Amino acid sequence: MPHFVRYIGDNATVEELRGLNPTTAGRIAQYCTVHNIALDTINLPCGAKVHWVGPHANNTSNVILYYHGGGWAKPIVTPQIDYVLSCQEKSSASVHTAVAFLQYGLAPENKNPVALTHCVEGLRYLLTEGYSPSNIVVMGDSAGASLGLGVMSHILHPSPDIDPLQLSSPLAGFLCISPCLAFNFRAPSYDENAKNDFLSIKQIKIFLDAYLPRTYQREFYSEPLEAPISWWKGFPAKSTLLLAGDLEIMRDDAVEFAKKISGQIPGFEFLICKNEKEEYPSTVKHHHVDLTGSANSIANELKGVEAEYLFFAAYIQKDSEQENWDVNGALLKNFLEALKITGANKKLKRVLLVTGAKQYGVHLGQVKNPMEESDPWMEGSEWPPNFYYNQQEILKKQAADGGWEWVVTYPNDVIGMARGNFMNLSTTLGIYATINKEINQELPFPGSENFYTRFDTFTSSKLHAKFALWAILAPKAANRAFNVVNGDVQSWQNLWPKLAARFKCKIPADQFMHPSPFASSTTLSRPPIDALASQIGLEGTAAVKPSTLDQRIKLSEWSKDDRVKKVWDDIVTREGLDQKAFDNATWAFLDFVLGRSYDLVLNMTEARKLGFEGFVDTWEALDETFAELEEAGVLPKIK
Repeated sequence: MPHFVRYIGDNATVEELRGLNPTTAGRIAQYCTVHNIALDTINLPCGAKVHWVGPHANNTSNVILYYHGGGWAKPIVTPQIDYVLSCQEKSSASVHTAVAFLQYGLAPENKNPVALTHCVEGLRYLLTEGYSPSNIVVMGDSAGASLGLGVMSHILHPSPDIDPLQLSSPLAGFLCISPCLAFNFRAPSYDENAKNDFLSIKQIKIFLDAYLPRTYQREFYSEPLEAPISWWKGFPAKSTLLLAGDLEIMRDDAVEFAKKISGQIPGFEFLICKNEKEEYPSTVKHHHVDLTGSANSIANELKGVEAEYLFFAAYIQKDSEQENWDVNGALLKNFLEALKITGANKKLKRVLLVTGAKQYGVHLGQVKNPMEESDPWMEGSEWPPNFYYNQQEILKKQAADGGWEWVVTYPNDVIGMARGNFMNLSTTLGIYATINKEINQELPFPGSENFYTRFDTFTSSKLHAKFALWAILAPKAANRAFNVVNGDVQSWQNLWPKLAARFKCKIPADQFMHPSPFASSTTLSRPPIDALASQIGLEGTAAVKPSTLDQRIKLSEWSKDDRVKKVWDDIVTREGLDQKAFDNATWAFLDFVLGRSYDLVLNMTEARKLGFEGFVDTWEALDETFAELEEAGVLPKIK
């Protein structure tokens, strides 16, 4: 598909490309009619238009101001509208978010700086309407993102061609998606991704010829990458997110720009969106679905998609357990309701839901060991909400109503290759070991001295995948929940020396005897074992007292130390590693996993009795995962 789109773009004029779509006003009006959304269009004196899509009467609400992309010459297209409205849908439910699309003058009729002027005036209009800057988020993609940066530049350094714009406070945020940052096309990604991106240098030059006046001389409003670092001091947004695609030709310009401005802009984040090239059988078909949408919106995206077996492993981490209950319950329920709407549920035979050992309250403190599927749920006002329980009740009810079967899995401390995964054990361990090897070749255990000699059971992601395939088909596995762990029982007193040897480090002989500047201890609330204390004869014992999380080195704080970050930056530069692996590492999760003071043994007897024989050596799973992370450029190869 990129080849076809690139061919058309390379061989068509701006006028021909524009003729493929209605005007911005026409496209938005058509969209609102089809989706039954209110539309209010405001004509600005400068010639620009502001299209309010949906209600906007209350100027105390939040507002998204969107500058669309299209090479400064093409109108807005439907996916851009879809994206902005999906962002609106995901915004805070407690405060309404209005959406305003800015229609600016297109090239070649309107040369630079007309489009920038229109974008500035669009923001000025919101301010005169009474919207506070602290409630405004500016968003833009491609040329629209470049215009957004031009607006930020104009606020900081007024262009002599445009009336100055002053803000009473910083904007709430700025989302800058795949901007064009310079017109020299020197970055390596222009060649590296020439066959991957639908956009080409030839197309950009066609657009620039239409957009720039013949007298154009390089300036920072149009080419922000050329601006000095000092230009961005006092950036007028509380938070800024810059996004670039890994396979885009302009990717390296974004990387260079991010490095330049990251120290000047508070709340700045930069992400490269990966487009992994993985080999799948020809029978595998991908469907991108927004699971946070309503059942109807999910159904629209799943029209014509049918299956007999379904694996559901989606999860969103929220700030409170009640939010986790609400959001993750809705993910599953709306998805299953969508299958009813499309009729796909009529072909379903079995659905497998992936949860975890949080089922047993391992996050709350001491549990009963070994943990068994028949253990009672911790329900009621004396326990915090557990969204696993909500999901399982939803699953069972939907299965009963739909006439299909269900399976639930409870893995624990999963080991596997993943980038940016909220509960990624291996990547974070590997980075910690790599940095310590670089510093002094010593690898102190950062967690609890108590837990170092306690027992844990882990789950290889590959073993879990094999188990899921077995459980989805095994007749006797229907309507059952199963613990899924490797089959061995491990302890860090056994694993840590192997980890140190692999990364060519040594363990300090007296590692627990010295004070640490990053030490931390947290007392948890009521432990799960207390719910069973009277039944198993433990009332009044130390076992039912609140557990603690103890870190000799609290990694979520250690990872913020400038010296630590400098060491990692040097390793990344020398070895050519993934630059964002450190920021994506889940330091707080590793603090929790290693800081516990109690055993975590899950019993696999139920699955064994039904015939599952899978087994993985936990150290071998860790070692194999580290090797995969090295091949992926996340960790350096051991020399």
